[in-house]
Amino acid sequence: MSIHIASIDDVDKIITLGNKSYKQHFSDIWSIKGIEEFLSVNFNKIEIENTIRNKKTTYILDKNNDNEYIGFAKINWHVNIPNTTLYGAELQKLYFLKGFTGIGHGEQMMINCVETAIKNKESVLWLDVLKSNIGAKKFYEKNGFTLCGEVDFRTDIKDIGLFVMMRNIIS
Repeated sequence: MSIHIASIDDVDKIITLGNKSYKQHFSDIWSIKGIEEFLSVNFNKIEIENTIRNKKTTYILDKNNDNEYIGFAKINWHVNIPNTTLYGAELQKLYFLKGFTGIGHGEQMMINCVETAIKNKESVLWLDVLKSNIGAKKFYEKNGFTLCGEVDFRTDIKDIGLFVMMRNIIS
């Protein structure tokens, strides 16, 4: 396993991993047209390049022992936690390809995300997770996150909602 901070040279890898992993895990909550529109906005090459250049976002990539890219994290810096006055590092995405969840890659990536947030002088790491994604919620709880709120989320075919979770990373 090899984890590293992504650079501009890694943008195509992020787009490929994002599209593939999102479809593998979340295609059941969108129509075909809806998921394509969502992905075209969330994995837009120019937008990803700009966020890396302006340092408002950090992407972290994970490779397996066969040197294949299998997952990534996206952290946005100093973002307001919904429905609070608090700010922290938003773990916006933590995606792995099917077959690479539940075998330790997420835990290692989470350690790296926390270390990266601390280096960026953040005191809180927060995220939102689909209310329907019970496995992910349990993973985050196991990694020290607690529920701190809820926000609305709707795809083009479903009202799902999100749990907002946070973890203090500097005491």
